[in-house]
Amino acid sequence: MKQTNTLIMMLVVIAAVLLGSSMYTVRQTKRALVLNLGKLVTDASGAPVVEVPGLHFKWPFISQVIYFDQRLQTKELKDSRIVTNEKKDVIVNSFTKWRITDYALFYRATNGNFDRVNDLLGAKVGDALRAEFGKRSISEVVSGERVDIMTLLKKTIDANAKSLGIDVV
Repeated sequence: MKQTNTLIMMLVVIAAVLLGSSMYTVRQTKRALVLNLGKLVTDASGAPVVEVPGLHFKWPFISQVIYFDQRLQTKELKDSRIVTNEKKDVIVNSFTKWRITDYALFYRATNGNFDRVNDLLGAKVGDALRAEFGKRSISEVVSGERVDIMTLLKKTIDANAKSLGIDVV
């Protein structure tokens, strides 16, 4: 009798572990991708499945869940030294607001690493700033053309950032 109770308790514990490892929760500010044996889970049409907030189930020990923050992110560049067309140095502080729009592309491009996307985005922003400021004088940069420059920069950076699965706001 004692051996039967021990066996039942072991089965209950194993069932609880399997059930617990097959459930996961996506929080309200997150989205998730599921990988089965390292490959993205896709729907019937072949598009990657992006999990929305709530309770979800996965295959225990086979599936891995990767979470992504869906909120607006900020990349700040401090004290960038940029040369104008007059060959004068200007120190520029800039920030870029972005969010993930294509989670599967973001995962493939950056392996889900936010530090990597910040490095790549920082390089793109720095290159675009140097290109636009290099065409203008200091007075043009500081004066009324500043809004036009920022609009051009946003379009350029946003077009370049599409390859990372993000949208520059």
